This record gives sequence, structure tokens and C-alpha cells, in this order.
Amino acid sequence: MLCQKLSNRKIYQVKVMKIEKRGRPSHSSSDPSNRPTKYSCEYKKYTGRSAIWTYDLSKNPHGPISVEQFYPAGSEEVVEDLTIDEIPKTKRKYVNPNNGKLVAYTRYVQIMKKLGF
Repeated sequence: MLCQKLSNRKIYQVKVMKIEKRGRPSHSSSDPSNRPTKYSCEYKKYTGRSAIWTYDLSKNPHGPISVEQFYPAGSEEVVEDLTIDEIPKTKRKYVNPNNGKLVAYTRYVQIMKKLGF
């Protein structure tokens, strides 16, 4: 605030600032040309495992284009193959005899009832 004194009176000159609307600023207010289009983020876990997520907004604006996983030395990922009997019926996929497509358990039961099995 600026103040000028003329004789015994004070005259105040106030700078008028543009007051923006309340709430979240619109996307047009931020300049998209300043944002990077290619970048990568590295995530590390307490187990020692790390991952590098690579983004390219010109190719995919919604998510990463590649993810690289790194495991600490000496760690082994054990992947166990389950037999069909160990998987519950509701989690299995079945072949529809009418068209050869995979369907879930409940749809498979409905089809088999219609066919008379």
C-alpha cells in the first residue's frame, strides 16, 4: 500500500490486484509446454527390490510405456505352477462349446444346463 501525505490528510493509493476465482485452477492456466514429455521415476522398496517406470506422454498420456524390475542379488522369485485341482472352480476358465470362447464358471454352468448336461 502506498501512502502520500498532502497537508494534514493522508491519501491512500491501493494497487488493485486481480483476484482469481476460488477453487482449483483450470488446466489452461498452467503452461503445458513447460512440462516434460519424457521422464522416468525410480521406486525402491524396503525389501531391496526397485523398479524404474518410464513415461513418454507423446506415446501414452495415461501411464508408463515400460517398467523395469530389479531384484537384489541372491533373491529368487519362486513361481509355483498350480494344478487344475488346486484352483477353485469359480476361478477357472472354461471353453464355451457353442463358440469356443473362454467363459467364467457361472456362465459355463448356465450353458451346460441349457444344453442338458
